[in-house]
Amino acid sequence: MLQKNLFKILAQLISLLLSPMFVLPGIIYYSLYKFTDKQQFWLFFLIINFLGILPILLIYFFLRKTGKISDWEISKREERHQLNAYALSVGLILIFFLRNWFSPQLFNVILLIFILFFIYALITLFWKISGHVLSITLAVCLLLGIFNFNWLITLLIPLVAWSRVYLKRHTLNQVGAGFLLTFLIFYLYINLLGNKF
Repeated sequence: MLQKNLFKILAQLISLLLSPMFVLPGIIYYSLYKFTDKQQFWLFFLIINFLGILPILLIYFFLRKTGKISDWEISKREERHQLNAYALSVGLILIFFLRNWFSPQLFNVILLIFILFFIYALITLFWKISGHVLSITLAVCLLLGIFNFNWLITLLIPLVAWSRVYLKRHTLNQVGAGFLLTFLIFYLYINLLGNKF
């Protein structure tokens, strides 16, 4: 019993700390840090927060408060559509207006996140896919493929996948699809389309 409770607490902690709400902004912030100078960093940090992240968080909390989202993880697939549409709209506005301001590397990171999230939102219209695994896989791919992190960071992917399945938020197919979709999109974006960071 105690072991089962410890596993549940560990799974909940992993799901919380490595949720898309923390991982995706983290990817953007780290990319900002790596691809801009100090002065640009603060300008883009403010722009991305006030035009991108903050509006998405506000609509999330509004949907949560009005009962259109029943839990903080948005476990019900049908409840994700409105927030996904809003996030895509904000992302498109950021990409359109800031495409000439961002460094090419930073723009490629933001565009990659947008493309992946667009495909995720389309799939979510019909089937539930793990956003947790999708976002942590993207973070790992970027950290390994672009920022040359240690390969041990790949252990985060099965850890997050385990937590989502253990908590019965997703099936193995749903976490597997989150991983495969992200890996495939990252591979295509980097290798076949010639987008370099």
